[in-house]
Amino acid sequence: MRLSVVAAPTACWRLAVAVLLLLLPQAMQAQEPKPKKPHPAQVGAPRSASDHLRQLPRGFRPYRPAERQPAQLRVVPSPSPGVVVSEVEPNDSVATANVLTLGDTVSGAIDPAGDVDFYAVTLTAGEWVAFDVDAQSLAGGSDLDSWLALYDPTGDSIVAWNDDWDGLDSYLLFAAPADGIYFLEVSPCCGPGPGPGGPGSVYELGFTAFTLAVTEVEPNDVPNEATVVTLGDTSVLAVIEPATDIDYFAIDVPGEGVLRVAWFPVQWWFPVIVKLWDSDGTTVLDSANTDWGDWLAQTYVQGAGRYYVSVEDIYQDPDYSYPRLYGFDVELQPPGPGDPTTLFASGLGLPRQIVPDWSGHLLVSDVDLARIVQIDGSGN
Repeated sequence: MRLSVVAAPTACWRLAVAVLLLLLPQAMQAQEPKPKKPHPAQVGAPRSASDHLRQLPRGFRPYRPAERQPAQLRVVPSPSPGVVVSEVEPNDSVATANVLTLGDTVSGAIDPAGDVDFYAVTLTAGEWVAFDVDAQSLAGGSDLDSWLALYDPTGDSIVAWNDDWDGLDSYLLFAAPADGIYFLEVSPCCGPGPGPGGPGSVYELGFTAFTLAVTEVEPNDVPNEATVVTLGDTSVLAVIEPATDIDYFAIDVPGEGVLRVAWFPVQWWFPVIVKLWDSDGTTVLDSANTDWGDWLAQTYVQGAGRYYVSVEDIYQDPDYSYPRLYGFDVELQPPGPGDPTTLFASGLGLPRQIVPDWSGHLLVSDVDLARIVQIDGSGN
């Protein structure tokens, strides 16, 4: 790919675009966070996480941030042999729950409107499992907007839930505190809109074992105490406790490429800020605010080195008593054709913004060299 540097005297409008592109990131960083939306369990909530888990009633529904979208990297459950089974009605309550075996996938439907489906699952203390709903992502399509809730062995209290993960499809990770039979509910979510149920509200529910790659080691509140994570690791597990806790992770990168970190909630959704830091541990390269719908932090790195990731609760509110468990995946995408993030070329520094000009060419702001690079439709 040949690069042509746009000379400032050739067009005044290009200078204006350059200034806009270079100032836009700072302007975006200066935005004030959205006003805090109250958590539904906050009113009268118990002070401890364990009390909160025990006291959530059946039928509890979360709020869903209107613009939240899932990260593009998916956690991968460990493979388990299993079979595809069909839901058997009636299974609208804990008492009539279908039995689901680890490794199996069940094919079901929320039909008629207002239907709910319960499944009984046997869990072992401390062993992580994944429940994965595929509905709108099915090849044949579905109009179900699913909501997934896991109840304790009494069937009365929710111990974990998830709304949206893969688009509007739900995904839930959980490690049981004690051996027992737990109950999983699949239901339509959140009132008007897609997913109230009916003949088109089909789904598949997978129940698999889940292997953790790395577990956070405290203290890791500053870069020089960071928990080391290896590129390619999935399901890095951590917890923010207390509310003001900040977790740091170190990633050793072998060469240039796009470093990507995709955050995901475990048991409960809560708002966080994920930051990618340079090797000095003091310069933020990119950040993701999950309360604004951004679950993916990524940046172009020019060479080998140790980089850092930090995760913190946005509001750090001690009155929010829900568990702040979370995980993330990390990968380095080599530069080259097919890269979804940006354009690469020899001599190109850190690209911050890409926009088309009136002629169909691309203008790329190169922050390192304080210039605008023009690339035509042929890559020249």
